[in-house]
Amino acid sequence: MVFWCVSRGIDTPGRVKEIYGIDDWFMKKDGGAVMWYAVQVHAGMEEQIRDRCVQAMAPGTLEQCFVPYYEERKRYLGAWHTDKKILLAAQSGIVLLQEGEIRLLKNLGVDKKSLEMSTGIIVDGNVMITGGPLTGMENCIRKIDRHKRKAWLEIGMFGRTMQIVVGLEITEKRSG
Repeated sequence: MVFWCVSRGIDTPGRVKEIYGIDDWFMKKDGGAVMWYAVQVHAGMEEQIRDRCVQAMAPGTLEQCFVPYYEERKRYLGAWHTDKKILLAAQSGIVLLQEGEIRLLKNLGVDKKSLEMSTGIIVDGNVMITGGPLTGMENCIRKIDRHKRKAWLEIGMFGRTMQIVVGLEITEKRSG
């Protein structure tokens, strides 16, 4: 799974490399500007590694350090519940994110650490997002499961097209 880190300071990738023992990493010497990194960790270890990173970094180095989640709604025990799931699957090594990728993630609200549920309607077979972080991203939606309240998006990330799953509740379906 992926661990996200917004950092300040050019030594951060080296320090993260030291913590995780990861050999391949990319670094941008940007004079101390804020940089975003994605780091691969083993599934189920995301929060533990995040905590280790926060403890190991010099004070003032990290601006944010978090695991991105998305919200999904499920019905169990006779009521609807909102659960959180990890947003992105594993990547290789430590990757410095590009400006377009950062902008996309911020538009989705990932920097708030959890991607909220979006709402939408279907009109004549076309999805229209009416609220939430997917507003204006209808063209990225590749599949919707109305029963599970999920949408699969195709986005450009890490130099390739990848698919992510997010929460989407379709409140109405109409024709004409």
